[in-house]
Amino acid sequence: MIKSRLLKILVFPLYMLYRLVVSARNRMYDRGWLKIQKLPVPVVSVGNLTVGGTGKTPTVIALGEALSEKGLKSCILSRGYHRKNEKKILQVTPDSNPEICGDEPLLIARRLENRAGVWVGKNRFETGMFALNREGGDIVLLDDGFQHRKLHRDLDIVLVDCTYPALKSSLIPYGTLREPFRGISRADIIVLTRSRFLKNLDPLKNEIVKINPNAVLTTADLKISEFLDVSTGDTISPKQLKGNRMVAFSGIGNPLSFKAELITAGIEIPRAFGFPDHAVPSPARLAKVNAVAMEEKVAYIVTTEKDWVKLARESIDALQVPLLICRVEMIIEKMDNILAMIEEKHNAKRTHQEN
Repeated sequence: MIKSRLLKILVFPLYMLYRLVVSARNRMYDRGWLKIQKLPVPVVSVGNLTVGGTGKTPTVIALGEALSEKGLKSCILSRGYHRKNEKKILQVTPDSNPEICGDEPLLIARRLENRAGVWVGKNRFETGMFALNREGGDIVLLDDGFQHRKLHRDLDIVLVDCTYPALKSSLIPYGTLREPFRGISRADIIVLTRSRFLKNLDPLKNEIVKINPNAVLTTADLKISEFLDVSTGDTISPKQLKGNRMVAFSGIGNPLSFKAELITAGIEIPRAFGFPDHAVPSPARLAKVNAVAMEEKVAYIVTTEKDWVKLARESIDALQVPLLICRVEMIIEKMDNILAMIEEKHNAKRTHQEN
């Protein structure tokens, strides 16, 4: 977010150009002037309005797990940001290289294992057709797809982070909005994430209802499920670690949220390092984290599961303080309602195809 008045003046032409392009693009899709491609199975998009983390990846994982329990196989499509050769279509497995497939798709593949297929590709329609022809699937989950209007979706789930003032933010580059907040009018389901960190949800809910009175509006929160001790392979419950002192580091969309989750779990965090989203921590940065951890005499260094999938074995071995991986899950208040809506779309599509 730009605060300098001089810098705001300098980037004003970029702001106006971005605003014009976004507005024109959305208008052309709204009026049917731009072609929308359709996959043969229902598509459920999980997205947001802002740059940065709102909990999309944990939400996709939660949906993939829940749909699997109902006997529905998900085909998860992601672009795989910051990966090499983004144009190439690739199936992601738990053993994939994060440099080739991206950190978030790899995390999803490891968490869901054989319960869902995970694919990356720049063109979501081509990637979806390729994946469905190869492996099949009942539902396509589109990771970070709200602005990808070229692909038809049957349900749009939009996440709004309660700790981040998207409602009052501006468009890129002045603020963090990818498109004006009124774009939430296209959503079928709106999920207010990290809701427990906002004391009064009513003002935000009221503004959203004014824009989109027909959407299902619900809340969700991340919950730390367990910690993994990398050196021993043991899993540790949050209760067992309550009161421990740790140094944290993360390269996610919202590093402050990671620190907040740890503190909420009763863990003391004397220092926390935030790195750019999707970035692989350099040896110099990890050495700094290690040095501070030793100086603070903490019990552990802790990082996110998303960061862990990017760390090389030698980087972990170089740490002189035990490393913990924090595993989280997204708890969605109206998950049953959301699943019922997805199942309804699936059943309707299947009935139509049979007839």
